[in-house]
Amino acid sequence: MTSVALNKPIRRRVLASLLVICAIGLLLRAYHVWAAVAISPDSALLITYARQLAEEPLAALRAYDQHPLYPALILVFHKPIGWIADGGSTGWILAGRLAAIAGSLGAILAIYWLTSRLYGRRRGLIAAAMLAVLPDACRFGADVLTDLPHLALYLTGLAALLTGMQTRRSLYLLLGAAASALAFLTRPEGGSVLLVGLLVLLLQRAWPLRRRVGLAVAMILVFCCLVGPYQLATGKLVPKKSPLELFKFGFAARVERAAESTELPEQTHPERALTVAHASRATTLLVPINVLYQWVRAGRVVYILLAIVGMVVARPRGIAARVLGIALGIHLLLLHALEYRYGYLDRRHALLLIALSLPVAAEGAWWLSRKCATRVGGPPRGCCVRSMGGMNTCARVPAG
Repeated sequence: MTSVALNKPIRRRVLASLLVICAIGLLLRAYHVWAAVAISPDSALLITYARQLAEEPLAALRAYDQHPLYPALILVFHKPIGWIADGGSTGWILAGRLAAIAGSLGAILAIYWLTSRLYGRRRGLIAAAMLAVLPDACRFGADVLTDLPHLALYLTGLAALLTGMQTRRSLYLLLGAAASALAFLTRPEGGSVLLVGLLVLLLQRAWPLRRRVGLAVAMILVFCCLVGPYQLATGKLVPKKSPLELFKFGFAARVERAAESTELPEQTHPERALTVAHASRATTLLVPINVLYQWVRAGRVVYILLAIVGMVVARPRGIAARVLGIALGIHLLLLHALEYRYGYLDRRHALLLIALSLPVAAEGAWWLSRKCATRVGGPPRGCCVRSMGGMNTCARVPAG
């Protein structure tokens, strides 16, 4: 038998396992949709954006600072819903929830791809199962929010970049740049995937310099071709929380606070006064503590502990370590800037940190399952399934 024939049963088992995992994730999100009392405040804004995008696209793009891809997805899902349901708010809410659920399923497949490139297919399935039952992923993936569609595109971009680096195939790097552009059109931090790819290319000294420069230029061109029309329509690089405003902290923020402290109270804009008040309270020590707290809170402690075990027994190395480490570092820097500049940080913002931790957590879970199997007997796979059930129970304890 050829190697391809030998791999066919494995591929069938992997596909069947992914279908089961996606079905479990779909059922959990369907339950959240059924049990939901109301949508979040941001959801109402996104639905309004989608409705105006259908009527006057250019005016809607310029009127809202939200990025347009998720409202466009709401429009796509609303058209078939309009054939079987009313055109009122119920139909729009259902369309938004379906778009978020589709993003959730895409994120499950994307984390499998990324983890399988890091540790293999078995760990990829464990990471996919973790994301399928992660409480915050279920909750936000059943609401009218951009988090899970953005996460799916972000993880797809990272997986494509890692695959391209490992296989030396340029097409995957261009696919990573395209996924980064689509993630940026969903949320502004999606553009950081392109930055990860460029930095990893810069550090890839085994490749000829001419090839690295050519690939970097090609990736930037792909990104600009997809993002450029939106930026030209709005006249801004980033409509919401521009990088210059976001990273104006440290010395620059102290100068600004000193200058504004000389203004009279009635001359100070309320929003700027609130921003200065938040920045003055956020000390250098408290900001990283709050970021770490939200990271642990989003992971419900359990996933963080598994990630620590995975880092101890088999941390990523080589290109994989660079891709994962740079992605984590950039997002941590963004969260620090967000907390310092605006004084606003929530568990939603840490969802990406947990997703990037899941590959290592999956390795930690598999290592513990093998140790458990050697002590109590039985296959490691059975121990892993039973332990996943226990971890999911512990993770669903309210995090406050």
